[in-house]
Amino acid sequence: LPAAVALETRLSDASLPVRTDATQMQQVLMNLCTNAWHAMQGRPGRIVIGLALLDAETGAAPPAGFAPGRYAHLWIADDGVGMDADCLARIFEPFFTTKPVGQGTGLGLSVVHGIVAAQG
Repeated sequence: LPAAVALETRLSDASLPVRTDATQMQQVLMNLCTNAWHAMQGRPGRIVIGLALLDAETGAAPPAGFAPGRYAHLWIADDGVGMDADCLARIFEPFFTTKPVGQGTGLGLSVVHGIVAAQG
């Protein structure tokens, strides 16, 4: 990331063991952080990576499509421009991009979705 982009972490104090492929998770983080950086459009900003326990057994209802249980909730937040509803509805489509021709493949978030789905 450029020096003008601050990278912060907000990590759980709890142990959050997961069964996943570390290389695949690295790819997920690289794609999400790259997407966040591009959303800043060259301006200084901040990217926050968070990891927290989501207890959908005793706490909140599980997210749609998830069984009750305990999950490691990985999230990314940024100071970018954000997305409108039309863009948000298409973010995981392969080859969908908001970038000009020649400046992006539209595969980053599609790859992230595929990896997360495959990892369960």
